[in-house]
Amino acid sequence: MSKLYPGLYKRGRTWWVKFTDPSGEPVYRSTGKTNEREAVAEAKEIEAKTRENSKVVEGLPLAFQSILFRAAHESHAGKLTLARTEDLLRELHRLGNPDYERVSLDRHLAKWIADQVEHVSPRTIQIIGVRNSGSIIGVKGA
Repeated sequence: MSKLYPGLYKRGRTWWVKFTDPSGEPVYRSTGKTNEREAVAEAKEIEAKTRENSKVVEGLPLAFQSILFRAAHESHAGKLTLARTEDLLRELHRLGNPDYERVSLDRHLAKWIADQVEHVSPRTIQIIGVRNSGSIIGVKGA
């Protein structure tokens, strides 16, 4: 087994690569190389070509597959840190939820109070008096 690339292994003098295609089927291919570094480069090309020529896993777009593939390789190489994992998860989240907006509690409460103005009396709005970024919305007893 190679320490430089996951799934790269030696049969005789030749390096081979084993990986899973997008449909989940195992793929075994000879790199035709006897030098490990050359075999790594060839293995990357073999995998890339196989993925390009394969159908997309049903319900899983290529963008998601790419992120998961990177995470798997980095993890296998021992280079997947917690910070990197969080970055990859954020990337997945952005892809899956493009309209997602992170809202602070102060901003949420300010919007909620503004939305309530037409449904409740001015006195109720004054009593709510929620802090927003150091200032008070509505003054109690005014």
